[in-house]
Amino acid sequence: MAKKNIYKTIYKRKYIMMSLLLFFLLLGFGYSYLEAILFVNGNVQLAQFDKSYEKVSLVKIKYYEGDTSSFKIKQMNESNFAYELELNNTPTSYAKVEVTVHNYDTFSWIFNEIVDMNLDSGTPTNANIKAEVSGIDPGLTVIPVREDYTFYITFSYIDGNNITNQTLTNEIMCCFTNMVTIHYDGLTNNRGETEEEIRSTSYSSSRYSFTPQVNLGNYEGNITITDSDGNEISSNDYSLSGGILTLPDLDYNKEYTIHKKATGAETITQLLDGETPDSEGIYTVQPDLTSCTTKLAYDGQPENNLRFIGTNPCNYAKFNCDNNGENCEIWRIIGVMNDVGDAPSFKILKASLDYSGAQWNSTASNDWLTSNMYNTLNGTYLNSLNSKYKDMILETKWNIGGVDNKWTTTNFYEKEHAEKTATAFKIGLFAPSDYGYATSGGDTSTRSTCIAAQMNSSGYSNKCRTNNWLYNTTTFQWTMIKRPSSANNQVYYITSAGLSAYTTVTSNTNSYNYAPCVYLKPTIALSGGDGSPENPYTFS
Repeated sequence: MAKKNIYKTIYKRKYIMMSLLLFFLLLGFGYSYLEAILFVNGNVQLAQFDKSYEKVSLVKIKYYEGDTSSFKIKQMNESNFAYELELNNTPTSYAKVEVTVHNYDTFSWIFNEIVDMNLDSGTPTNANIKAEVSGIDPGLTVIPVREDYTFYITFSYIDGNNITNQTLTNEIMCCFTNMVTIHYDGLTNNRGETEEEIRSTSYSSSRYSFTPQVNLGNYEGNITITDSDGNEISSNDYSLSGGILTLPDLDYNKEYTIHKKATGAETITQLLDGETPDSEGIYTVQPDLTSCTTKLAYDGQPENNLRFIGTNPCNYAKFNCDNNGENCEIWRIIGVMNDVGDAPSFKILKASLDYSGAQWNSTASNDWLTSNMYNTLNGTYLNSLNSKYKDMILETKWNIGGVDNKWTTTNFYEKEHAEKTATAFKIGLFAPSDYGYATSGGDTSTRSTCIAAQMNSSGYSNKCRTNNWLYNTTTFQWTMIKRPSSANNQVYYITSAGLSAYTTVTSNTNSYNYAPCVYLKPTIALSGGDGSPENPYTFS
């Protein structure tokens, strides 16, 4: 099976907060004196604004234009400066100052916003001086790597008819903040966008990363995350809960793409893309596999479940591995099922019949929820599973309707689905219809003939069992489907001859065995393998 990964190469920016403090002093007889200090707002930013940290640093301040009588720098270092200028006592007087910073870092920074431009907090409070910053477009202006960037501060009167002597202490704050760009592949954020910029609200203790969150709306499916170099982020480093994706520490020097990952059900269904079924509706895919044959067919029911069929389909999978991904159990995928839950999901069966000589129930009742098997599987056995795999299992109400006559595969399915269990649970048994639909047809009969045949007839046994991977030549296999009767104490099983039959629930011989069967959550994906015995599928 060919696998496709889509990687989008994009870029990443990183940002820092920078602030300007301007002190205005003395406006008198025809002109004004102003003093301003450029500073970084906060201890972290102050340290990181220092040139020794290879950041954006102040390098030059000069008078640019206007009708100022005097301009001089009183103090300047990498992170602040103070100056004094004189505005003429005319309504149109102004002074434009050029401020140059240099990016000493190894990647670009972006200017975020002007936080505060108030110049009315001095004495008197109706200060008539304004300061305007130009040459910077908030959110867009980029300071390239190892380059200078210049912007301007222009001082002028607000009201040319009200020129008065004033002493001002004001501040202009501007900042550079951290930001990464997130792209979406196959999904969107909760606003329907396929791209967004995530900005930090405060600077991280690490200058190279921060931990943002994005809102994926109601999406709870599988994802992969790649950076602009095509590297995949480990799934252990992020979490998705309630549609909120908490991302790992992200490198500002890259951009990231969140890819919708196909579920396992989608992956198996996609095996049929471009393939043509035979006259019986059977698809044969993955021809390169030699130890098994991948045959799939839809069952034709309203739910249109897609099932693995034939003697030995490539439906092997690892389950209940240890924390190192080793010492796994081998299970087999019955199919992609649409008969429980809200989305297609795998129904899987453990390959080995671990429980032998087992009673279905120790009391004469065919109520599954009170049976010995239910208690064993959903108690002792469930508790023995690795928590990772236990969490993969879908807790749902199972189809449990009984069949009393017309034992065809189709009739079994329809009757089973006429009733569900009263409560949801995780582990059950396979059903007679699962067995019937697993055949690809006999040596002398077609699959459609087998599906329409009575599963308790000798003709069925002779014609249909040989090409059915669920057929076991040495043992009887319990199912969880009841047979309605006045005593309510009978259930169905599959005989070692490949027929369906029923018996009382208290039957207890070494011939009656069973294996756990579960539905997996619809979000479970296939993360490896090809389904062969040598390379089973892995779930994630």
